[in-house]
Parts: sequence; structure tokens; C-alpha cells
Amino acid sequence: MALVTYVVSTVQNDRALQKLEAIDNSIQFTTRPGMMLSLIPRSWRFQLSKTVGYQRLRPFEIVTEINASSSRITDDNLNLLSAFKDLEVLDLAETGISDAGLVHLQELANLEEINLSETAITDAGLIYLQKLKQLERLYLVGTEISDKGLAQLKQVDSLEFLGLANTQVSDAGLVHLQGLTKLGYLDLSDTKITDTGLFHLRGLTNIIMLFLEKTPISNIGLIHLKEMKNLFWLNINDTQVGDAGLVHLLGLKGLGQLYLHNTQITDAGLVHLQGLSQLEWLDIENTQVTDAGLKHLKGLSKLQYLQYDGTQITEAGIDQLRESLPGLSE
Repeated sequence: MALVTYVVSTVQNDRALQKLEAIDNSIQFTTRPGMMLSLIPRSWRFQLSKTVGYQRLRPFEIVTEINASSSRITDDNLNLLSAFKDLEVLDLAETGISDAGLVHLQELANLEEINLSETAITDAGLIYLQKLKQLERLYLVGTEISDKGLAQLKQVDSLEFLGLANTQVSDAGLVHLQGLTKLGYLDLSDTKITDTGLFHLRGLTNIIMLFLEKTPISNIGLIHLKEMKNLFWLNINDTQVGDAGLVHLLGLKGLGQLYLHNTQITDAGLVHLQGLSQLEWLDIENTQVTDAGLKHLKGLSKLQYLQYDGTQITEAGIDQLRESLPGLSE
């Protein structure tokens, strides 16, 4: 009985692949050997593929990834995905799908990553993701998702990566992220969040990468990041953060990349970076920093990249800094 089920499954799998390819031959698939092929030594599989051709072996492969980004796939075609029970990664970014199509994803229990960026999905469609208990990475960049949508996601506590840049999310929505304690990557760039909203992120201490670029946050908001001891990458480009805000980063000893492009910082603010011994990359472009501020960076022995276009820093200042940091690039 198990063998019959397997044979039926492989036939359905291959038919679905053929139909997807007929829709748009730019759709890409990643596979691994299925049950029968996995019993054959790898060297034999390679020889078999050369002898009979990959196309004949494909029905016995398991599809684990589908990249349909920027393809012609639509809601009407997503029912084909039900054949791929072992699917782990699905990229539908920049396609014509909407909420109606997401209903076909809810039975794909092995999905670990979904990219729905730049699609027409809304808050209502996210309810179909609640059953995906293995989902770790979700990208919703450039969609109309709002605070109501985040309420749908609070049950998906397996999430580790969440991309919400350029969405309608605001402070009220961030309360729904409090239970997503596995989050290691959070992108809130170009959203409506303010200092008030950052309060709700205080308990997300596993975050490694945080993007707050082009948001209305200011100095006081950074106090809510103090307990993010695992933070390695912080992007606060194009915000109202100034010198006083950087004092709240003093305890983030693991910070490796810091982006302060087009902020309000000056030489006085750089003194607060002196204790960030793991800092490798610093962007201070379009700020009021001058040569005088560079003295505060001399002890950052791991600093390799300094971006300073649009500042008052001179080549003479950089040359002097390199005396302390010979490995510094620009």
C-alpha cells in the first residue's frame, strides 16, 4: 500500500512540475532524491542520470524549493502546489497572487520559508499561514500588510526571520510580535513605527539583525534596545537619532555592523562607540562628523569599513586613523 501511495505521489508531483513549467519556464525548482533514489548510492545515481537522462529520473525526486518570483504564476495556479508535500522554500515575490491564492499554502506543513514581497496580499490572507508550524522565514516587504495582519502572525511562534519593510505596520501592531521570541531578523524599515512602538520589542532578546531605516524613531527609542545583547547588525539610517541616542548602545558588546547614515550624530556621539570592540562596519555618511571625532574610533581594532561620504572628514583624518587601524578600508 505504501508503495502504491508513493508511485501515485511521484506521478502527481511530476505532472504538477510540468504544468508549472508550462505557465512560465522561468520558475525554478530545487530537488533531492526521493525514497527510491535515496536507496541507491550517489555514484550510481549520477551514472543512472547520465544513462537515462535527468528528465526520466525527475519523477523520483522530491521538490524542496520553488522560486516563482517575477513569474506569471497567479492564484489560479497555486492549487498545483498541493502536490509538493515536502516543499520547504517558496518564493512568490513580485507575482500576481493575492489572498485567494494563499489558501493553497495552508496544507504545506513542511514550509520553512515564504516570500510574498511586492504582491497584492492583505491582512486577511495571513490567516492561511497560521497552520504552518515549521515556518521560520517570512518576507512581506512592499505589501499592504498592517497591524491587523501582525495579529494573524502572533500564533506563528516558529518565526525567526520577518521582513516588514515598506508595509503599513505601526506601533500598535508591534505588540503582536512580543511572543515571537525566536526572531533573529526583523526588518521594519520605511514603516510608521516610532519610539513608542519599540517598547514592544524589548523582550525579543534573540534578535541579531534589526532594520529601522527611514522610520520616525529618535534618541529615546533606542533605550528599548538595551537588552538585545545578541544584536550584531543595527540599521538606523535616515532617522532622527543623534548623539544622545548612541549612549543606549553602550551595552551591545556584540554589535558588528552599525549604520548611522543621514542621522543627527556629531563628533560628540562617537564617544559612545568606544566600547563596541566587535564593530567591523560603520556607516556615518551624511552626518556632521569631522576629523576630530575619529579619535574615538582608534581603539576599535576590528573596524574594517568606514563609510564617511558627505561628512567633514578629510583624507588627512583618515590617514591618521589608519595609523591605529591599519586594516581600515573605505
